[in-house]
Amino acid sequence: MIAVSTASYVKGNVITQNTAGGTSHAIQVDSDCKVLDNAISNKTSHPDVGIAAKNLNLISGNTITGFIVGIRAGDSNVVTGNSASNNFSGIDCASGCLVNNNTANNNSGSSSTEGGIIAGQQSQVIDNVAKGNIGQGIGVTCPSKVADNTALSNFTNLSETGTGCLTTGNLAP
Repeated sequence: MIAVSTASYVKGNVITQNTAGGTSHAIQVDSDCKVLDNAISNKTSHPDVGIAAKNLNLISGNTITGFIVGIRAGDSNVVTGNSASNNFSGIDCASGCLVNNNTANNNSGSSSTEGGIIAGQQSQVIDNVAKGNIGQGIGVTCPSKVADNTALSNFTNLSETGTGCLTTGNLAP
């Protein structure tokens, strides 16, 4: 596990969790951090979160597989260019996030709060791909902007909770 405090960089690591028991995050960051270009996988039956981030972070270029949640981010994070596939839930970001240009495929969570990409209100979810997720492909709490995403072959391709979302250009039949 890598745990860092405010204003830190976590870059270019290859992390494979091989031990079962307990819960842990592969990478845990406080606020105002950059988590870049890491490859994170889990080989046990009791994983927790691949990347756990508080608020105001940049999470970019990471590949995460085999966790309960690939990326769990707090408020006002930028989550871009990541692959969070083959987890229970791919990307889960709180409010005010920019979730852009990510891939979240084949995640196995089946409830209304699980799936490929989940984002809270006041978020921008733009140009992502979510395919083959057991639950939601993309789930957003309104008001938010949801644009130019591809969500196919999910149980629910695109789900918006509440009112006031700006939805445009999505391929999510």
